[in-house]
Amino acid sequence: MRLGKPWTAVDDANLKLATNSGVETREICKIMGRSKDSINSRRRKLKIRAQRRRQPREEMIMVWIQRDVVLAFQKRAAAAGVHRVEYVRRILVKVLEDGLYDDAS
Repeated sequence: MRLGKPWTAVDDANLKLATNSGVETREICKIMGRSKDSINSRRRKLKIRAQRRRQPREEMIMVWIQRDVVLAFQKRAAAAGVHRVEYVRRILVKVLEDGLYDDAS
């Protein structure tokens, strides 16, 4: 006995695309309006492997560094009383004027 709405070919294609793109199961549930059990059951029937995609450690470190740099710029811009984009522009102008940037690469 089936209680939920039937699966269509479009639903199957969307499920396969989302799974292969690394979208988390709970996000797929929200998007498709189906339960986690329903999603997992359909994956098993279609033989779609749900696999976690972890970022390599180096990529995660770069993400953390970028986040910290952005937060630092936001704090310094707020302390200087200017918008963060203007603050970054000022730093870039100073770097170029002082010759700290070498375009030889």
